[in-house]
Amino acid sequence: MNDEMMRLFFRLEYAVQTMRRRQKTAKKHGKEWQLLLADEEAMVDDLLLRLEALLEKPRQEAGSGV
Repeated sequence: MNDEMMRLFFRLEYAVQTMRRRQKTAKKHGKEWQLLLADEEAMVDDLLLRLEALLEKPRQEAGSGV
């Protein structure tokens, strides 16, 4: 795993932990917390897509040389 992947992975891990805490809190509170939760979910989705793109990059490069 290269440095960029490691950074994305740790950011993803932190975002998921934060999202889980907000999910618990959002159930007790109102709409404001739901909006924060939606932002956190969007951040997790974005990080997952970026990590997936980094994982696909070496596969594509390996496939283009064949």
